[in-house]
Amino acid sequence: MRIVAVFHGQKVEGISDKPAEIAVNPTLTVAGMERVQTLIPKLKELGPYDFLFSSRLARALDTASVLALALRLNIQTIEGLGQHANLDGGVKTWYPGHEGESFKEWQRQALNALSAIWRVTSPRIPPTIRCDRTVLVVSHRPSIAGLV
Repeated sequence: MRIVAVFHGQKVEGISDKPAEIAVNPTLTVAGMERVQTLIPKLKELGPYDFLFSSRLARALDTASVLALALRLNIQTIEGLGQHANLDGGVKTWYPGHEGESFKEWQRQALNALSAIWRVTSPRIPPTIRCDRTVLVVSHRPSIAGLV
């Protein structure tokens, strides 16, 4: 299996004063969507793709949506690709129930998500056998860092 990983685009800032459920989950800015659009030609060169997986957080889903429309893919979300925190203007906010999760924890979750992606995309192929599927993954910097 070949994985092409994409960081989410530029997110909305200045929401750290909102309730945690909102402050941790900003959407993309229009500039962020425009920047994602610039990736499409290169991503088409690296494709075609068999699957598109994304974090469940808005900034990643917005990025995945731009890519899904251009590449004609369906988006599948997976829990471990998200980081349940947001840094906004130097203020870190955690999603309720995930307070204090660390960079290493997000990386561990991303590796578990990769195993889940393998099970979904290649259910009858043992991990030791080469699989020719190409998977596009949209996530967050700490999660992707755990995969590379």
